[in-house]
Amino acid sequence: MAIATKYKIKFSCGHAETKDLGATPAGKRASKARWMGEKYTCSKCFKAADQKDLDKLNAQTLVEAEVFEQDHELPELQGSEKQVPWATRVRYQLLSDGLDESGHDSPDAQELIVAARTITRCGWWIDYKDADPGEVFEVVTTGAVKVKEQAENHVDSENPF
Repeated sequence: MAIATKYKIKFSCGHAETKDLGATPAGKRASKARWMGEKYTCSKCFKAADQKDLDKLNAQTLVEAEVFEQDHELPELQGSEKQVPWATRVRYQLLSDGLDESGHDSPDAQELIVAARTITRCGWWIDYKDADPGEVFEVVTTGAVKVKEQAENHVDSENPF
């Protein structure tokens, strides 16, 4: 008779789940299942706790970003209801990294902030969320030039595309 690989585990949170312990040696599966029940919570409770921590961190970063916006006179971003807080955090992180890289009082820092003021579309900031700190100056200043060129070449029409 084969030893079971799937065990129904009652976790410390009170919930139960079936887990596959096939990767654990056969003689240690039952004790591992008991140990997991005592030490861990179910996957739903784990994800909920992780999400609460993430929400708390995002809220704290958003407050810091709003103070940063006021200090540097950055305009509000334009986008959907979900994009605005996300892009605000991204812009704050990118500009903070860029200022740290170039030095807060350098001419490059001033140019970076001036360029950032012209980029108000949330999607732009979200697209560049993974830029390296050493590239932030170039990415933002180049992006500002492109935004200016697009605004100058824009033709109003009734076609939304």
